[in-house]
Amino acid sequence: MGDRVLIIMAERIQRIVRGQDIVSRLGGDEFIVVIRDIPDFDTCIPWLASFLTAAGEIIPLDKGRTLTLSASLGVTLYPQNEEITPDQLFRQADQALYQAKQAGKNCYHVFDMVHDHEVRDHLENLEHIRLGLERREFILYYQPKVNLRTGAILGFEALIRWQHPHRGLLLPVQFLPMVENHPLALSLGNWVLDTALNQIEDWMTQGSPFIVSVNVCGQQLQARGFTQQLRDTLARRQKGVARYLELEVLETSALEDISLVSKVIHDCISLGVQFSIDDFGTGYSSLSYLKRLPVHTLKIDQSFVRGMLEDPEDLAILVGVLGLAEAFQRKVIAEGVETLAHGEMLLDLGCEGAQGYAIARPMPVDKIVHWAASWQVPHLWRFRPVLSKDDLSSFIRCASQRATKKEGKTKKVGASA
Repeated sequence: MGDRVLIIMAERIQRIVRGQDIVSRLGGDEFIVVIRDIPDFDTCIPWLASFLTAAGEIIPLDKGRTLTLSASLGVTLYPQNEEITPDQLFRQADQALYQAKQAGKNCYHVFDMVHDHEVRDHLENLEHIRLGLERREFILYYQPKVNLRTGAILGFEALIRWQHPHRGLLLPVQFLPMVENHPLALSLGNWVLDTALNQIEDWMTQGSPFIVSVNVCGQQLQARGFTQQLRDTLARRQKGVARYLELEVLETSALEDISLVSKVIHDCISLGVQFSIDDFGTGYSSLSYLKRLPVHTLKIDQSFVRGMLEDPEDLAILVGVLGLAEAFQRKVIAEGVETLAHGEMLLDLGCEGAQGYAIARPMPVDKIVHWAASWQVPHLWRFRPVLSKDDLSSFIRCASQRATKKEGKTKKVGASA
């Protein structure tokens, strides 16, 4: 019966196609049809509908029995923007056929060339990153964190860069999104951690160690055996290196599995490592979450710090975070301090720990000694008084009123235009 069904289906296909078209059975229940001289895809649609209709027609069997089938069609087009071989065309059609079957059968699916290009580009980028890691093309830059009032250097954040052989120095945003949820993210994370520890040891040997913060993604933090791997790594290092290592975890990553993350943080702290929550304020953490995460420091997201001079809501969030930090006895680092005015505002609010371009841009390790020797806190910051609670409330109200008036003027100008 099977052979008879295949013959009937082949005959039906032959009735639809033209003399210049090609029909061939690949094997099993699969046929390939090459339709020639089709100007565009829209012209193909009636053909595809005819194939599906023909496949669904009742097939008479012996003894009055009948059989009804359905078909799935995988479609690709030629010519394409790039040169392509017959074998590649066949693979495209086969991929499209698989998608059609996944969609529930009795339908067609057109090979998505744009998506295919994106997938191929992504795979190529991953391979380039893997090779870059193998060829030691990645380096660390360091951005200082300081006390705005005293000028004391609180430590440095280690920031990965890619010294690409053709594209120059690449920032993390240009390559890290490509490895998200990929094993390469763990490889890069481990490289950053090892390289930062090497630098800490070098500074310890020189007698002037700094605390170095290393960003740890949720995938790395929650990977099986992370704590044991860190324990083994620290055991191979100089004694006391752990107290100069701080791990930064994104707030959103910390909340993915609060129980697991909390346990990992507890275990790592027992090794002497410090922890901070990065980009604090961007997630949806509650007071109970903050209580369960035994971190030492909250890093206020730079978007709130940059906007606090103009946006009363950003200012209110920042004040709220500072209040939380005080209540839970956490240290604070404000990111995104880009101007003297940002520093003055933070000091007014009682926040002294900061990081940003107004202090220093990220720099290669060989620039740090010179920067540390020449760094001086600006005079405006050193002698800035802290506002009292009453003065702070008045200050926030005035800032809100100024922002409201500015917004009203902007709307008025827009209406006039």
